[in-house]
Amino acid sequence: MNLTPKVFDVAIVGAGPAGAAAAITAVNYGLSVCVLDEQARFGGQIFRQPPKSFQVDGWMTDPIYASGRQLIQEAEARKQLHHIPGATVWGVFRNDGPPADPLGTEPLHRVVFHDGESVGHVMARHLLVASGCYEAPLPFRGWDLPGVMSAGGIQTLLKSQRVAAGRKLVLAGTHPLLLTVADQLNSAGVDIAAIVFSQSPLSLAVSLFGSIGVLWPVRNLLQHAAATLRQLRRDRVRILFGHSLRSAEGHDRVEHVIVRDARGHEQRIVCDTVGTCHGFLASSELPRQMGAAHRWKDGHGWLIDVDEQLLTSVPGLSVAGELVGISGAEAAALSGEIAAHGIAHCLGRQLDSSAAATLARKHRRFAHLQRFGRLLARLTLPGASALDPLSDREVLLCRCEDISIGAFVDTLTQAHVHSASCAKALSRVGMGFCQGRMCELNVRRLIAARRACTVAEVPGYTPRLPIKPVPIAAVAACARASEPERSPVHR
Repeated sequence: MNLTPKVFDVAIVGAGPAGAAAAITAVNYGLSVCVLDEQARFGGQIFRQPPKSFQVDGWMTDPIYASGRQLIQEAEARKQLHHIPGATVWGVFRNDGPPADPLGTEPLHRVVFHDGESVGHVMARHLLVASGCYEAPLPFRGWDLPGVMSAGGIQTLLKSQRVAAGRKLVLAGTHPLLLTVADQLNSAGVDIAAIVFSQSPLSLAVSLFGSIGVLWPVRNLLQHAAATLRQLRRDRVRILFGHSLRSAEGHDRVEHVIVRDARGHEQRIVCDTVGTCHGFLASSELPRQMGAAHRWKDGHGWLIDVDEQLLTSVPGLSVAGELVGISGAEAAALSGEIAAHGIAHCLGRQLDSSAAATLARKHRRFAHLQRFGRLLARLTLPGASALDPLSDREVLLCRCEDISIGAFVDTLTQAHVHSASCAKALSRVGMGFCQGRMCELNVRRLIAARRACTVAEVPGYTPRLPIKPVPIAAVAACARASEPERSPVHR
């Protein structure tokens, strides 16, 4: 472990649209910037790049990705940026030295990461967390079979490795990402057996018609979605509305799925791979572990409370991207710029009048996109039919610890469980490799049903170090490096 880490004005966790935009803006202010990300290249999941050694024709050539390609190309071209790829940030510690002065000249944060081989850390006067989001899981019978994936995982394989997850796929859920993934797979020559949406066309039309004011500023996104839908229809891809995924079945892997319509009629669809998406949850564990004030928002997860400059309740900590609301790549990039301006102000940099006018426009555009994000989150929340598998005792709730819904419900009947952390202590849910990301929401749904309250009223798991799985040797090395120097006898 490096005992004399570099000190930066700003450390940014995450190299997606928010992190990349923030890094570029901060460098323009003359700040020293370090960007840490688990991937090898800038882009995050939405603009996931293939390895540099790959020669890929037609990578993300759709016009809707043009601004994203330009953003990550600009970030990669900035030689002033100190980029640490392949870095899993698993904890942040406050500096033990004297308090920082009002302009932040003393380093506030020690950011600890693991690069796959060893532990490293950097010191930063200000920290920006732009760690993105992950797909909200929803269990069903057979979701532990090989061949069941998230739709985003299927898309990532196709984007970054040019690999199709299967030969014949079913995509199911509530989110329009399913259409995008289907279109990309279809263009790659992959057989799409069906796209299954839980919502009915009528319910979607009513909701959209009543939200024209929210939709007009993002009409380009709607036009792209409509064009994608038309192309899939032209290619005779089967699209089922008002149907919910009941189960994935097979011997050693997925062989077919069962879907059910609103009247209870079921049908069997042959496939070898299933991709699901029921919305997204913010990856806000790191700022929550640091003590930042936060709140639960249905369709978004645990969001961090921020002011207009995206500063949190923790001194020297800002957040951007999905941690302030899941609203898409453009909103994430705008939030990164806004946060970087706020950080520069905290560090004593001045904003001229022309830049202030530009920033005001960005704030307005960001507000429009956030309103659209809130609408999309409401439209894609799973309804009663999609949530029906949560009443099936045989369905696995926690795949890491092999705990069924029935076993967990029995725990709820035997003890007073008021939070996900309490449930973890009694039943081991959330103690696996995913650290609760794949079961927390559904654990809280079951607790809320038992207590006759809302999911927002059920506390989640308490984020603890390490917030990402790392070898125990990495934690030990960090602890040893933090100990004061001792004599050989004390050692």
